[in-house]
Amino acid sequence: MKDLSLLPNISGKGVFVFSDPGGAKPILAYLKLNNKLQNFKVLSDRSYDFYSDFDIPVTIYAEGDESKYADTFDADFLFTGTSVNSSIEVKFIKAFKKRKIKTYSFIDHYTRILPRYEWDGDYIFSDVICVVDEVAKKMVRLEIPNVDILVSGNYFHEYIRNWIPVMSKRLFLHNLGYTDSKKIILFAPDPISRANHLDRYGKSEYGFDEYTVFKNLLKALPIEAKSEYVVMIKMHPNQDKDTFLSLIKDSGMEIAIGDDCHTLTLLYYSSVIIGMFSNILIEGMILGANVIRCLIDLKSSDPFEGKNIGIPVYDLNHMKHLILKYLTEQENSK
Repeated sequence: MKDLSLLPNISGKGVFVFSDPGGAKPILAYLKLNNKLQNFKVLSDRSYDFYSDFDIPVTIYAEGDESKYADTFDADFLFTGTSVNSSIEVKFIKAFKKRKIKTYSFIDHYTRILPRYEWDGDYIFSDVICVVDEVAKKMVRLEIPNVDILVSGNYFHEYIRNWIPVMSKRLFLHNLGYTDSKKIILFAPDPISRANHLDRYGKSEYGFDEYTVFKNLLKALPIEAKSEYVVMIKMHPNQDKDTFLSLIKDSGMEIAIGDDCHTLTLLYYSSVIIGMFSNILIEGMILGANVIRCLIDLKSSDPFEGKNIGIPVYDLNHMKHLILKYLTEQENSK
């Protein structure tokens, strides 16, 4: 188990805030693993199915109440996630720093650093930034030179290392309307198309976005095994569902949106997970899934390079070969 001391030595009354899943899961996992913290509030502007995995109350707060929580709860510290397309964490950081309350934040990734701290044309940084590893620390240092940085690891990854589903694979598939023998090809896209003008990690930087990668996936699907599998998409909450629905309609393939599926169960029972840089790829590997990273047309450096996350592919033939290989492998103990 990850050493809890790698996170800041925080104590007293705390407020924890997050929006995107990448910040929500590690923070909830940390609270679940740390029995020393007893007096805290957890706030978000979004509701996710995985909240039930932690049995920790999460309050969906009203925007504009950041100062209220800083004042009425008499907090000793604030700990936030960081989100690219939501500003709630930054608003809380600003409100708490104004009252000279210590602020911490967690970055769950290697890219899109500055946009996480931008609000209304300004940058508002926490006192301490926690990151997953030394590579992430270097990335943050390049963009935010003078901030205190702490390598804490990702507590959600530790939390799920021994996780197994409550539901059997047979029941899971039946609940989705599929037979016992159906295999799942899961697509886990990043919201690259949503990159704003301040974020250099968009399609112009990478050479692709989630929609062009999905089109390449459709081209690489083995038609000869079409009846054996279903393609499911586990979308990031910042993505445009209508665009995917349009692509699905035109594909002629059996494709479903997996937003209503319990994420860990879906990852656990997927035969192969395909994506680019999503944290879901890491989570899937921890749970024992086969992972392919589609980097066809990549123009920039790979932020996951050297991280041993899945198998990177750069052409359609290689991707099709791997998909077919994973589909035809003998069923494992799952």
